[in-house]
Amino acid sequence: MDNSKPTNEQWSALYEAAAAFKQTAPWKWMYDSELFGVQDPESGEVGYCCVLGSLGEVLGLNVYLGARGLSRYLEMYEAEHPEKDPDMPYKQDLLVAHFDDRSFMEPEDLKRVKVLGYSFKGKKTWPWFRRYEPGFYPRQINESEVVFLTQALMQAIEMAKRLKENPAMLKKAGNQVCLVRVPSIQEEQITWEDVWQEIPLLKPAAIQVPPVDELRLKKLKKEARRLGGVWEGDYFFSPAVIQEGGRPYYPQL
Repeated sequence: MDNSKPTNEQWSALYEAAAAFKQTAPWKWMYDSELFGVQDPESGEVGYCCVLGSLGEVLGLNVYLGARGLSRYLEMYEAEHPEKDPDMPYKQDLLVAHFDDRSFMEPEDLKRVKVLGYSFKGKKTWPWFRRYEPGFYPRQINESEVVFLTQALMQAIEMAKRLKENPAMLKKAGNQVCLVRVPSIQEEQITWEDVWQEIPLLKPAAIQVPPVDELRLKKLKKEARRLGGVWEGDYFFSPAVIQEGGRPYYPQL
């Protein structure tokens, strides 16, 4: 994991972008189903963005990272009852810029705001930035993520203003393409253009099946016949966070 610390100047740029995004309030005319991409000028990876807030519950921007992040978004969006999958919150791969109450902030967030000289008052006014990765507790974002999230917020503002004038601009024949804001760097200046790109499909991971312990299996079958009924096995993420000298994570049971 990249542990590089953002500078105060980089943090300030992110907070300024977040403030401009909130002032734009794109959730007043956009929905979380309206997806667009922003390509990271440094890594080339595409972050797939959706604006949250049309229902007034969560305000902000989600940036799903690459094919893995997008697949989780699509899985959640296309599911009939995503709330019935208890593992869904633990499988997300994204950056978030949300606005919440002061009571939701962690000490590191409060300290940073004080050092940078910002002040926020009222409900859902405090910017909150995190990195979600499958199986891990959300963490503070590093330097490259701060820089990219700043770019994503600024491009989201641009897209929101254009969508307000042309609500159909993200619609194109077929469902396998997405409008992506692609950067071009010349003489240290970044310019952006619209490019329709195919939606990347995540290939299923190969499942490694361990050797079967025939003796143990025979004993289990014998015990199952004695007790009767059907035995089932499953595994899932525990909602309890574990930390053993490293990064906090959600164990699978």
